[in-house]
Amino acid sequence: ASSGLSSATSQTLVLEQLEKVLRPNDYTVSKQLQEFFANLSTVSQDPSDLAARHIAIDSGKAVANSIRTVATGILDLRKLVRDNIDANVIDFNNKIVALNNIQKEILGNTSAKSTPNDLFDQRDALLKDLSEIAAISVDYQKNGSVKVTMGTSGQAQTLISGLTYKKLHVEQVDGSARIFLKSDEGPSKATIQIKSGEIAGNLAADVTLKESKKSLDNLTKRLVDEFNELHKFGVDLDGEQGQDFF
Repeated sequence: ASSGLSSATSQTLVLEQLEKVLRPNDYTVSKQLQEFFANLSTVSQDPSDLAARHIAIDSGKAVANSIRTVATGILDLRKLVRDNIDANVIDFNNKIVALNNIQKEILGNTSAKSTPNDLFDQRDALLKDLSEIAAISVDYQKNGSVKVTMGTSGQAQTLISGLTYKKLHVEQVDGSARIFLKSDEGPSKATIQIKSGEIAGNLAADVTLKESKKSLDNLTKRLVDEFNELHKFGVDLDGEQGQDFF
């Protein structure tokens, strides 16, 4: 439950910021486009009206600036999310090491009954913290130790068992963050699917940001290509052939 809440919270925080980027004080890209085409309509009614032509040109510049502002905002948010993921992974790995140290102390006792309760309290606190960062499954052993696994059902991988443990590792693959599981003993790594927790929320937010940027790029390319093509068919007040507008 805590991992699900952490996932939703981290994702929501980013999406709220994305909404502010896409809808800044009502001056959205959509509104700028509407004003631009309205001004073009005014020019079409009287092409010799120089004031109307300048207003249309300025309106076109406003569209371009609006698109650039949104694109920059999305890229800045993606950097923030990536930094958050990096921080999540570092925090998670530090807690795994701390949990492993406690596990050593617990296994160093002659029996689970002889283990001080404060060690179990520390262990359980770390497990709770870990579950908020990324969803984990915990199997309590008779000797007082725990076996911690993570990943989707049927594909769970062992994170810590006995005195051995693995850490999370983040890489950028095809422009998106990917999480891997690896030990300190070798270069091998395995892809891990994180179901919930802060990392999962940030990964989901990054996907949304990537899709938003792609949609904006597609809109911009279509606008530039189609409008420039039409603009070249026309002539200016001097009878000269039109050039690219954007």
